Amino acid sequence: MRTLCYCIAVVGVAVLLSAGRAPAQPQGAPPEPPARPAALEQPGVSLGEGLLSKRVFVKDDQLGPVTDIKAGKLDPAPGVGIGIAGSAGALFVDGKGDPKARVTFRTKAARVDILDLGAGGACEFMNRGSWRSDASLMRHDGRVTWTYGGPQGVNDMAAGDVNGDGKPEFAVGFNGKGGIHLLRADGEMIWKQADGNVWHVEMVDVNGDGHLEILHSNFEGRLLARDAEGKVTMQCQPDVYVNRFSLCSWPAQRKGQLILAAGQRTLSLLTLGGATVSTLEAPDAEHVISAEATPITVQPNDPPYLAVVVTLLPSWERSVLYLYEPTGGLVYREVLEGSAQAISAQRLADDQTETLLVGGEGQVWAYKPLATPQAH
Repeated sequence: MRTLCYCIAVVGVAVLLSAGRAPAQPQGAPPEPPARPAALEQPGVSLGEGLLSKRVFVKDDQLGPVTDIKAGKLDPAPGVGIGIAGSAGALFVDGKGDPKARVTFRTKAARVDILDLGAGGACEFMNRGSWRSDASLMRHDGRVTWTYGGPQGVNDMAAGDVNGDGKPEFAVGFNGKGGIHLLRADGEMIWKQADGNVWHVEMVDVNGDGHLEILHSNFEGRLLARDAEGKVTMQCQPDVYVNRFSLCSWPAQRKGQLILAAGQRTLSLLTLGGATVSTLEAPDAEHVISAEATPITVQPNDPPYLAVVVTLLPSWERSVLYLYEPTGGLVYREVLEGSAQAISAQRLADDQTETLLVGGEGQVWAYKPLATPQAH
């Protein structure tokens, strides 16, 4: 499979999108979104009925759309084992889903990640931003510490100690010609580098040297890695166009962290260097807004499966949950109503097996395997 890697910077080129014939629209009007496919009209399980049980683990409309689920001592309240963050607030629960503490954000956010910065069991919250919303860092009580944006609009933000000083830095990717900026922990800019449409940003050890790099995509669908000074150390053109992506692991396929990128009705797992590890069948995964994945142990001592949830075009109001057996065969597919942007596999309470947690709009569902799935 073709994977081209370079250690030089790129010069941007124009990308032209051609459109088929469509009814005339007023000049300057946005194009009409495509109609929701018939296969997505009815929420429910279309493959693997009876393989997983499903229940509501947490329901709280004050959360807003759930965008992150993390385990750990993230709040000082006794009994906290799991943190759930949404666009409007966060909830800290025990292994049974019973709430122990709550945070209401003072300003509604776009996509929120829980940041465990080791502050005495009290996490912080990173609003990754969106084209219409600046990025920000929020304290544990929901107050905004700082906000960062620009005229081009923020596409994404990621956090990590990229320069090894023991403090987190924040990499912000901008739309258009805004490029990529690196910020100190206090939100002040360290540097900025030119690039076009920096769709998504992560902090990860790309080359295995024990130090984090900044990994991001751009308008050409390339992946670039940058060091603490912003210099490009790796550049790849994967087999699939990469815009927004996520990081996951799947030991059944390959050790270490992987990139998950959505294609048209497919999901690609890539190495951090952009090489294709696996291409997974994903019926109805078109116009994907986000794709998140987690390995999950279905049977003790067996290789883990991979659970993936994708959120589709906002006007469709649908997401899809997929489950893949260790060799990559699709064994479960469920159409979900609304947005579902968070997924995590956890051992709850005294369970001996893992439970799959999927975050929706103001709620989290819990799935448990009932049988060993077989690929269709």
